[in-house]
Amino acid sequence: MIKKLLMSTFLILFVSVFAYSQKVNEQNDKGPKIIIKASEFNIVPSFSEMQHVKPDLTPREVNNRSWINYPTNFDAFPKGKDPLLQKDGQTRNLRTARSPISNFDGAISGVHSGAVPPDPTGAIGPNHYVHSWNSAFAIFDRAGNLLLPHASLGMLWPGETSGDPIVLYDRYADRFIITQFDSTDQDGDPFALLFAVSQGPDPVNDGWFTYRYDFNTFQDYPHYGIWHDGYYITTNSIPNGQDVYAVNRDKMLAGNPDAEIVGFNLAGASPNPQAVFAPMPMNSVGPQLPDASLPGYIMLLQDDSYAGGVDRLEYWEVNLDWDTIANSSISSSSDINTTAFDSFTAAFGTGEVEQPLTGQDLDGVTGVISYTMNYWNFGGTNSATVNFNVDVNGDNGLLGIRWMELRETAGNWSVFQEGTYAPNDGLNRFMGNMCMDANGNIGLAYSIGNNSTFTGLRYTGRFATSPLGDMDVAEEIIVDGGGSQTFSNRFGDYSHMTLDPLDFQTFWYTSEYIANTNQWRTRITSFKIAPDEANDVGAINITSPADISSSSTETITVELFNFGTDSQSNIPVWFQIDNGTMVMETFAGPLAPMTSDTYTFTGTGDFSSTGQVYSITASTDLSGDAVTANDTYTKQVTNVADNDVGVTSINTPQSAAGLTASETIEVTVRNFGGQAQSNFDVSYTLDGNTVTEQIVGPLNSGENIDYSFTATGDFSSIGTVYQLSATTSLTNDFDTSNDGISTTVYNVGCTPQGLGQIGNQTAACSIDGIKRFVLGTIDVDDGGDGCNSTGSIVGFVDRTNLSTDLDRSTGNNTHLLQAQTNYIATGAAPKETLSVWIDFDDNGVFELSEQLLIAEEFTATTLDLSDFNLVIPTDAALGSHILRARAIDPGGTPGDSNDPCADMQWGETHDYIVNIIDTSLSIDEFDLNNSELIVNSLGNKEFDVILKSTSFTDELVLTMHNVLGQKLVKNRVENANGQYSYKLNLNGLSSGVYIIRLGTDNFGKVRRIILD
Repeated sequence: MIKKLLMSTFLILFVSVFAYSQKVNEQNDKGPKIIIKASEFNIVPSFSEMQHVKPDLTPREVNNRSWINYPTNFDAFPKGKDPLLQKDGQTRNLRTARSPISNFDGAISGVHSGAVPPDPTGAIGPNHYVHSWNSAFAIFDRAGNLLLPHASLGMLWPGETSGDPIVLYDRYADRFIITQFDSTDQDGDPFALLFAVSQGPDPVNDGWFTYRYDFNTFQDYPHYGIWHDGYYITTNSIPNGQDVYAVNRDKMLAGNPDAEIVGFNLAGASPNPQAVFAPMPMNSVGPQLPDASLPGYIMLLQDDSYAGGVDRLEYWEVNLDWDTIANSSISSSSDINTTAFDSFTAAFGTGEVEQPLTGQDLDGVTGVISYTMNYWNFGGTNSATVNFNVDVNGDNGLLGIRWMELRETAGNWSVFQEGTYAPNDGLNRFMGNMCMDANGNIGLAYSIGNNSTFTGLRYTGRFATSPLGDMDVAEEIIVDGGGSQTFSNRFGDYSHMTLDPLDFQTFWYTSEYIANTNQWRTRITSFKIAPDEANDVGAINITSPADISSSSTETITVELFNFGTDSQSNIPVWFQIDNGTMVMETFAGPLAPMTSDTYTFTGTGDFSSTGQVYSITASTDLSGDAVTANDTYTKQVTNVADNDVGVTSINTPQSAAGLTASETIEVTVRNFGGQAQSNFDVSYTLDGNTVTEQIVGPLNSGENIDYSFTATGDFSSIGTVYQLSATTSLTNDFDTSNDGISTTVYNVGCTPQGLGQIGNQTAACSIDGIKRFVLGTIDVDDGGDGCNSTGSIVGFVDRTNLSTDLDRSTGNNTHLLQAQTNYIATGAAPKETLSVWIDFDDNGVFELSEQLLIAEEFTATTLDLSDFNLVIPTDAALGSHILRARAIDPGGTPGDSNDPCADMQWGETHDYIVNIIDTSLSIDEFDLNNSELIVNSLGNKEFDVILKSTSFTDELVLTMHNVLGQKLVKNRVENANGQYSYKLNLNGLSSGVYIIRLGTDNFGKVRRIILD
């Protein structure tokens, strides 16, 4: 039956045609898994004939299962920085970018939607841009004028506004398609995928065919691809997971209610811990469909951190037979090996993209191929573009975009070129979308942001003739952000790029940005890489001279590029040094469109003054040049001395936990001079002790070398700040000011020591520290000699085996803490002080906001206890956390009472566990209070994490932080047979202290793991 036919007045215009039920066809692994016919089919009239339905503004988060489980293979590659990291934009040979053509807002939160995130999507046709988001849509003309004002998706499917829409323009049929899922069961309907296909090329006036396909499982995060034999679909099918589908394109376009969906199991997909299972179908964008002999292609990102083997793309071939659907099949998987990448970042789930003026990070959606994967049929060449987020620095911090062009040869796909786009400016670049135009040029658009830059949108690109693996079009701003989102980590789960069907050269892109505080907006823009003008050439590089020893007759060589559509000859060119005389000459050519060539001037330049920095400008002066902004290129050239080397950076070690007594010291040495250098000394000095070795070379002019000293350094003292410097020593070095560099290296154990106690167990030691500590059921009396130790760390004691409950409820959140020291200050002597922190966010860092006692004096006698009020914030996170108590005699040096990690001369630090409860609430989570979190060592850095609970059975989340507060693990854990169990493999991690937490967002248990 047609659902809720009389739900609103405009529904009367719908025509009921057929109703079908799901039909399951069990086949072998290679054949169809299911065949589904539409449960509903409707004919929707022109929007001008319908009552307009405004978007739903009810605040809601759309399917808040956006984060993925972390892999725990810490031996995965790459180690350190991304091996394809693109060079700094200051040193690269960039082509001038072209400004956006169209650039306008699509939808505004609170005005056109109440949903978070918006999940923007859109497609361009000959005369219309159809735009959609959660959970509404609008139709614009090509200039951005509204043709159909912002409307609810319920205009197409009455009552259906679940979200995750995708818009397609099928250029081969001149039709638009709008899709969404049905994720709600509140009306008794099953899960579903919904399709709307325009009846003609005019999406406003031609009417629509709508289809509903019912499923037994939730078809989350659907992505679509246009192919010659169907519309291919991939989803995050919950809970079944590894399924892909195709719908009968020919029947759907004809408005045939019998249009089927066929589904396959993605057999052989590598084990994947992702909460979002996101394979991607290829989507044809060129002027002609893929050859009818080609199968459909489905690709899946496989990171060695969870899938084993090597980093790669995995793909399957789908062959459809709509005449006899049972003959349809899916192949076994094939692999496309890639350069190593890290597609996960440590903060995923709570957000890994920082924002200004807030601690709320945004979810950049890592670990999946970014929508879409666009395909070109060039006749003799088949190409596809792929991109996804990667960690570029190897420190679980900065996001960049790994992009690839794939090519098919004899049925096999391989990487033709790949690169990682992340200019060295500290900005995250994420959630990219890319496409290739008819000339083989590529456009790449993406989101940007960090803790000092609001989240906005930009694009770059490359010409078909650019060096392989390089996005060399200068970055262009689409729109800058103007605020931060403080209430949620959710950001658009995808962006969308389509190709203009009129010229096959203009890219149309839509995504989200944060316009004002807590207000997202969608943006629609179009831009081109390809030329518009017949006559357009320019200088794009000065290849010589470089920063070398220079004379009064240096050769000048310039690289020229033809940005235009016509071949050019006899191009006037000139150069000028420091605003001096212009040297005018002519490049004979010819220079073909979209190609470059070099020209060496006959006239030379004078760069003979040693140490001087010269500015040299080169330019073209083509008659009738249509774009003069890209004519000129300027470069700084320094006349360097023959002999000049120096250390430019100390690469390892860096401040971290678990530094050892034999750390490798690596430095980068640069030859600033004009002559190659060999057999020169390089030294490092560690806390006053100098080691000198020799670099054999040769190190050529302008080159760098990463040199690892044979002699290692001892950085093993936990809590110690080491002074490390490195320098070169070269005979007749011209500039000694650039020879060396210094840094500090901190062994961050965050287990502070009592320095006065080490090796000095005297009476003075016995009167400092905490003699007695009483809080709830914790009551410790250890003599308080300040000489307690954990391993070799004197003055620190780990008592996380002891715990007590602390109530946070209003009126009950003040707790008596009692402490005693043997030290009694006399006269003007400073009194012993006590500071207390509770690590409420369980990140292993005791932050200022978590300090509950601030250097409170206590001068008890041996018979008395000092009383303190420990006030627990009423919004404190429920569950167990580490409490740190720190007693210091402030008369010693060092002796910072309010630094939870600093060593002290006289004093002591204790760690305990406190369990935050709320007696005013009655929720099942409190059943976890009676359960103990157990961490059993299995050897070889493997651990079994166990929490038994028969009454609380909801899903929990396991996280792990290091002592720098970096999140290294975040995984879901299910209750099985009355207990939560997770095996944690920490191979690949260095020795140190790690914090394990298992619980919900509001409640959890914590334990500390120490790796030797």
